[in-house]
Amino acid sequence: MNAPHLSAQLYWSLPGPKGFMHRIAMQAKSARATALSLTRHDVPGLWDKVRDGLTNAHIDKHVTIKADGSTNLPSEIGAHFGGAAITPAQLAHLKHDGIAAVILRPVDEEGAVLCNAYFREYMTNLEHSIGSARLFIALTDGACTSDMRNDQVQVLTFNGGLSRAEMDAYVTLRMIERPGPGSTTLLASLVTEFSGFDPIMAEQLMRLKDGELLSLPESLTPLLDHDAIRWTKDSWAEGTIHLCDGKTQCHPLREWYLVRQGGRQAELMRDNLRSRYWRACIKSLTPWLEERLNVVMQIFKRPLDEYERKYGGFYRITEKGAIHLSRSDLEYNNIVGMYFARENKLEIPDDPISKRAFQVCKYAKDVRNELAHMRPPRQDDIVHLVDQMDTLLKGLSRV
Repeated sequence: MNAPHLSAQLYWSLPGPKGFMHRIAMQAKSARATALSLTRHDVPGLWDKVRDGLTNAHIDKHVTIKADGSTNLPSEIGAHFGGAAITPAQLAHLKHDGIAAVILRPVDEEGAVLCNAYFREYMTNLEHSIGSARLFIALTDGACTSDMRNDQVQVLTFNGGLSRAEMDAYVTLRMIERPGPGSTTLLASLVTEFSGFDPIMAEQLMRLKDGELLSLPESLTPLLDHDAIRWTKDSWAEGTIHLCDGKTQCHPLREWYLVRQGGRQAELMRDNLRSRYWRACIKSLTPWLEERLNVVMQIFKRPLDEYERKYGGFYRITEKGAIHLSRSDLEYNNIVGMYFARENKLEIPDDPISKRAFQVCKYAKDVRNELAHMRPPRQDDIVHLVDQMDTLLKGLSRV
């Protein structure tokens, strides 16, 4: 599967990602050694933004060393500062024209060992040195998940995750030309919910067909199988969990992995995924139905006038007796209830528009009943409801 394309300009304009670059800009000079605690799955554009942050900190010279097991770090660093190899102790004492930054980026485990050793030795030489260089190292072990600092060393963390509001903004703009199904925005809401905090996941979901999105979470399986090992454990470094406002969030693919594995967590994770679908429906279908209610009720004006004249008004039967409803209180389910009542039956006119409007009421009742009980509606009920409603309103516009 090809890597999904992230809308980098949009992503890096959001407060969280933009804030990471801002933290680098504000704090790059305040400590001579900085560890960047990152996940093992870089967000596209990350290192460009790190360099932008350094530039905004008025550090004009920044050198990036990508290290593997064969890299000679002193020689690689020295090549950028006159040619001679520079040991960690020499870098701690290096006086450059202005402030320079060296960024160590391991590309494999052997490179990480070399970079960690160089970084540690550099830190041991800081106390009695007055050099102007700043040393940065990328760490992906997940040991630090929040910012830390002392006099000489700081940790800046970034896992690329988005808050719920940020994800909503990202997906809304990315899918602004893809409504659906029909006139709803349910597809975008589903992408938002099933992306969790992961913008790459959002891009993967946007690739799915409409029917696949409506079939979530079952349609997550191909995404899960593409990188199955990653989802086997809770890991900040792997991006399967996310810490936000003191709470730990689980990645939807981690939830689906646990569902498929069975065991004691499976049903809890399935409930979490059902809640994601339910929230998407509440956000998109509830206002969509309310906005169209008056139009549908107007179709039944004549039979409702006759019903009110014949039976003296509208009532809902409860355990405590009959409750009077005003005309403006009538809902989709009231039309269905009055039609199927043993007594005081509502007569639906035998014309195509009235019959279709009644079908809309039946599907709306089923969908809203599920939502009221905090359950995701059946996919077929959603599809039929949207199709019948859109067809009805298009037909009315031609009358």
